[in-house]
Amino acid sequence: MIGVLVKYIWCEVEEEKRSAFSKAQEEWDHLAEVEGFLGQFGGWGESGEAVILGFWESRQAYQHFMEYVHDTIFLENNQGKTYRSITVTLYEGEVFKQEWLENSESGGRLYLSGKPNEESAVTFLSEMRESLSVAFSEMEGASVIDLEPKWNVMKKGEN
Repeated sequence: MIGVLVKYIWCEVEEEKRSAFSKAQEEWDHLAEVEGFLGQFGGWGESGEAVILGFWESRQAYQHFMEYVHDTIFLENNQGKTYRSITVTLYEGEVFKQEWLENSESGGRLYLSGKPNEESAVTFLSEMRESLSVAFSEMEGASVIDLEPKWNVMKKGEN
C-alpha cells in the first residue's frame, strides 16, 4: 500500500463550453514531469459536471506544485474561462499500488461515493473526516463518471 493525497475537483461546465473545457483539460499533461505527482484522471458526470481526481505522493509535493507550477499551466490553457464554478477537496488515504491508478487508462467508468465502501473501492478521508470511495467497478448508490481517456496523465515513466 502507498499513502497518497487525492485532489478531488468538481466543475460545473455549461453545455456550450464542454469542448473548450475538455481541450484545456488535455493540456495538463505537463503534470507527468512534476515531482511527487502519481496520476490524474477524470470525465463527465451524469449531470454534465466535470470530475477530476489527481493523486500525489504527499501533501508537500502537492503544495510545491500549487506554489510553483499550477498557475502557469492554468493560465496557459485558459481553463478558468471554461467553467461556471469549481469545488476542490483534498483527501488522504492509501492505494494498493501504482497499478491501481493505471486502471483509468482503459477508459470506461469511475464510481464515486461519499460512503465508505469495503468491497472493490478505495476510500479516502478529508480533513473534515468526509469519505470519498473510488472504484472502477459498479458500486450501489455511487455517482457514475464516464472517463475521458485524453484527460489521463500518469507519472513519467509509469505509463
